[in-house]
Amino acid sequence: MERRTFVKMILGGGLLGFLFGAGKSEAEKLLRPPGAVSEEEFLATCARCGKCAEVCPLGCIKIAHGEKGLAIGTPYIVPVEQPCNLCMKCAHVCATGALKPVKKSEVRMGLAEIDTNLCLARQDHDCRVCHTSCPQYNKAIWLEKNKYPTINKDFCTRCGMKIKIFRRLIQITALIILLLPIWFTDLIWYGTYISAELAGVDLTDPLTALEITLASKTIWTPLITSALPLTIVAIIFGRIFCSYICPLNFLLEILPVKRKKILQTRILPLVSLGIVLVLSLILSVPIFNTASPVFAFMRMMIFGVGVEIILLALVIGAAFIWGQKIWCRTLCPLGAIYGLLGVKRRFAVTVDKNKCINCGRCEKICSMGTSPLKKDFEDAITCTNCGDCVDICPKKALNFTFNGLNDKR
Repeated sequence: MERRTFVKMILGGGLLGFLFGAGKSEAEKLLRPPGAVSEEEFLATCARCGKCAEVCPLGCIKIAHGEKGLAIGTPYIVPVEQPCNLCMKCAHVCATGALKPVKKSEVRMGLAEIDTNLCLARQDHDCRVCHTSCPQYNKAIWLEKNKYPTINKDFCTRCGMKIKIFRRLIQITALIILLLPIWFTDLIWYGTYISAELAGVDLTDPLTALEITLASKTIWTPLITSALPLTIVAIIFGRIFCSYICPLNFLLEILPVKRKKILQTRILPLVSLGIVLVLSLILSVPIFNTASPVFAFMRMMIFGVGVEIILLALVIGAAFIWGQKIWCRTLCPLGAIYGLLGVKRRFAVTVDKNKCINCGRCEKICSMGTSPLKKDFEDAITCTNCGDCVDICPKKALNFTFNGLNDKR
C-alpha cells in the first residue's frame, strides 16, 4: 500500500482528506472533464488553476471546494446539471497534462442510460431529440428500427447531453436566423421576433399586436391575424419564447452570474403588463416596443447601437446585483402575456408522484424561482418550460407530456 493511500485512510475525515479527496463514494458519482488522466495521476498533476473552468463555453466545469469528497481546487462536471459538448477547450489550455487533448470518439467519461418507461419514442411518439443532440451523432446513440434510441457503450462518453443542450441549439439557431438578413437577401425570413415575415406569412407577437391596437385605437384585421400563430403556440406550449427564442434571455443565461434572491412575489410582471397597456392607450404609443430591452437588443444587433444600449446595460447591471433572471421574474410584460396565454398549456412538465422523493433539486435549479411541484396560478404563468428541472431530477420523476399541468399518480 502506498504511503499516500495509508495517510488518507488514517486521516480521511481530517484536513488531508479535505485537501486530497478521500470521500471516494461521493466523488465517484461526479465526472472529471474530458481528457482527464487516471484519478491518481490527475490529483498529482492538476495545478488547481481553474483555467479549464474559465475556458468552458457552457460553464459545465465546476471547481471543488472540498465538498462531495473531491480534492479542493480540482475541476469536475455534473452532467445532469450542465452537460459537456466535448469541445475539448479545457484540455487544450491544461499545461500540466492532467487533461490531455483526445478525439471525441476516444473520450470515456461513463455510460448513458435510457429509461424506457419515460422515452417518448418507446411510447410510439416521433421523438429523436437525444439522437440528434448527441455529439457522437449516430454512434453513441443510434436508432433501432429507425425509431428507438439505443446506447452504444463503445462510443458513449456520458457527456450528459439532455434538454439543455437541445435548448441551446435552438437558441443559437434562433439568433442566427435573426441575423441572416444582415448578410443575405431574398430570404424566406425578414424582421425580428417583434414582427416578421416567414415564407410570406406575417407573424407578430401578441403583446405588440395588443399595444398597437390600443395605441392606434383601431382594430386592424391583418395585424390581429398575424398575431394568431404565436398566440396559438403560447396557448399550447406556454412561455417557450422566453426559454428557447428570446435573445435577451439567452444573453442573461450565459452571464457569469450566480442565481440570487429568488423572488417570491411573481405577480409583478402582470402589473408591468397592465401599466404598459394603459400607457400605450393613453399616450398613443406602443410603450414596450419603444422602450423594451428585449426589442432594443434585437434592433441593436441588426441595425446598430444607439441610446437603447442604456436599457440593455440596466438589465445586465441588475442581473449582476439581484440575479440572472431578475428582469424576467419581476418586470418583463412580454413574458407575462405569454405566461397568461399558456396558463392552461397542454405541453408541460408532468410530475410522477410515485417517483418523486421531494429532494427539492427542481426548485433549486429553476432560474425563475418556481417548481413543477407547484401548481398555483403564479407558478403556472412563471414557468418557461425550459426543462432544467427535467434534466436534474435524480429519479426521473419529471417529464414533458401533452397532459397539461397535471400530476401523474
